[in-house]
Amino acid sequence: MNGPISVEVISKDYNEMLKEAKLLTRLGKNIVIKVPMTPEGIKATEYLTKKGIKVNVTLIFSTSQAL
Repeated sequence: MNGPISVEVISKDYNEMLKEAKLLTRLGKNIVIKVPMTPEGIKATEYLTKKGIKVNVTLIFSTSQAL
């Protein structure tokens, strides 16, 4: 498949998310890492995007979750 493929980390810990993301990006150039919308996930998103890794986050279903 040539288009982007979203692959989700299963860890909830920041450092573990980064380890998983680094392994998953080895699967191909079209891999997009999906992280949970949590404080740890936001930190991971910031780090990964600075490293040039494409990231998306899980959906936000409520105002309280977004805050």
